[in-house]
Amino acid sequence: MAEIEQQRTLLERQMAKLKRHMQALDTLEELQKHPFQEADPGAVCMVSFELVEKEKLLQYIEDPYLYSKVQHSKNPKEEHRGLAVTKENLGAFLEDVLSGPSVLWRAHGGRYVTCLMKEKITEGFPNNLPSLLREVQKTHQTGDILSRFLLCAAEGEDTYDYYKTFIEII
Repeated sequence: MAEIEQQRTLLERQMAKLKRHMQALDTLEELQKHPFQEADPGAVCMVSFELVEKEKLLQYIEDPYLYSKVQHSKNPKEEHRGLAVTKENLGAFLEDVLSGPSVLWRAHGGRYVTCLMKEKITEGFPNNLPSLLREVQKTHQTGDILSRFLLCAAEGEDTYDYYKTFIEII
């Protein structure tokens, strides 16, 4: 019975990961069809993340969509990478959220538009964020930029990370 329960738990985890990946594909398709829609980032904050932090690494392995980066539209080249903290996973990050220094970004009730950022996996990680920002800045002033990992995919010889990016509109 114990062995069957372990197999069941493993299968449930694999199914949950597969469902998240399928959701990421749906999100990617939706962002391609309908960019710059107003949306909630779905995170209460973002905390720093180093690969040596075992508990955070386990959270990331379970849900790669937690991997995020934050920038500001005044200086988008300066970025901080970490993990998104949502209402659902707040308990796992409570110590980080309460300690303060590891918090890289906090939600403050702003309005955001969402778009698809494509980042090439190569030296310097070039991406299309500058063109996305220019598009939004045609009609709005902008503030924080929060990008949440969706998936990694190959296109020809190149590999890209795709992010659901939230640009704060002011």
